[in-house]
Amino acid sequence: MLLSRRLFCIGAPLALGACGFAPLHNGAAKRGQIAFDPPDDRVSLDLRNALEDRLGTAQSPLFKLSYETEIREDGVGITTDQVTTRFNLIGETQYTLRRLSDDSVVTSGVVDSFTSYAATGTTVATQTAQLDAQRRLVVILADQMTARLLVSLP
Repeated sequence: MLLSRRLFCIGAPLALGACGFAPLHNGAAKRGQIAFDPPDDRVSLDLRNALEDRLGTAQSPLFKLSYETEIREDGVGITTDQVTTRFNLIGETQYTLRRLSDDSVVTSGVVDSFTSYAATGTTVATQTAQLDAQRRLVVILADQMTARLLVSLP
């Protein structure tokens, strides 16, 4: 039994390597190939920064990523006094990746997610919690976009 486990542990990686398997996040091959739209507000700045952290800053880009993010806020926790104490931030980003050489669309899509924050403290604490939730949401959206873009890149 122990011998068969050892053989599997040694043989499985060799078999995967023989079939052309390569990790998706092979950053050396795909890093720095995408230029991003310039940010026009805080959300798009945070999104661009998160994407650059994952995909690298474009030195000589082959692609251009355009995106538009919408975030809305829904009150979900309401007390008996009709005071909202919890909010959901719901975000959606539509994106298009174009090849710079001929402006053809490589891929496009929509990613969405949500996060929430509590509004039970002071005004400053609530604003800080809201900003933190917004940044968390942008990171989630950037992670989803990165996964889809890495699969789409040639």
